Amino acid sequence: MKRSCLPCWPESLAAKHQCLIKTVAAVKVAITLCQAEITQYEEQHEAENQSVIPKRNMKRSCRHCDGRQFVLTEGTTSPATEIPTTVHDMQYTGHHDDVSQLWSVIRSTKKLREGSVVDSAVCGQWMRFPTSNMRPMCTVPSSHLLHLRSTTAYIIDYHQRVINPADDGTFIVYHMVPLVHLVSGHPQAPGSSGILKDAGMRNGSNHGDGIGIYVYASPPYELFKPGDRWCILEIRCWPFLTRLKRGSRGRYVLKSEQGPDAVGSLCEDCEVKAVLHMYSTLPDFMKF
Repeated sequence: MKRSCLPCWPESLAAKHQCLIKTVAAVKVAITLCQAEITQYEEQHEAENQSVIPKRNMKRSCRHCDGRQFVLTEGTTSPATEIPTTVHDMQYTGHHDDVSQLWSVIRSTKKLREGSVVDSAVCGQWMRFPTSNMRPMCTVPSSHLLHLRSTTAYIIDYHQRVINPADDGTFIVYHMVPLVHLVSGHPQAPGSSGILKDAGMRNGSNHGDGIGIYVYASPPYELFKPGDRWCILEIRCWPFLTRLKRGSRGRYVLKSEQGPDAVGSLCEDCEVKAVLHMYSTLPDFMKF
């Protein structure tokens, strides 16, 4: 009696042999197709993982930034023409002595206190230098914030983590900036001589989402590489943050007044609490 699952099972041995060969061939084809699908899935998954990790050279060009040497560093300082050429040129040379000299200028401001090592999951160890003698934020938010914007209940960083304000209602956010602009002016915020020298932030030019201070909800460690001469500012601000409509996820702007005199004006709604830099590329005299 024939099995129900094989209603057409051949009677002769030769026919059985041919049927077996066809079955084996069909199985091989099925295995090949499965392997191809698995390979395609792995390639797509790897591509998605790579796209999640942002890199500085993948940032979208901004028509408001000159030469892209100051990529998305809104709201920092003043024109380079107002500071010593030797300090400004340090950003573009590759010599170790220049980096040490730049750090000597930074330390001479006496705005950085003894640092502590911070571990990041993606970029190793960082040194966090608390600031001192910096301009404190105003005791109440500026009138334009109170009149024009609602309070920010929470912010969301690049990794989709929800960040709530501190007990006093303020947020801790982060701003990327080239090291040289700690002690020299920035072309997008006229009127300053450097963040540490000015003891605070100035409102940068409009990069598509308004004039103000552009920040990240969490430290953007993934955007850094050793020797790139950039740092992270830790900033405390009032809870009036506007999420950017374009660019990277997890970015916000603390807007100033939007009039013609706003660019380069002092920001009284935030204060710089610390400077963070990759530990491995610090000169030895800064590891204090």
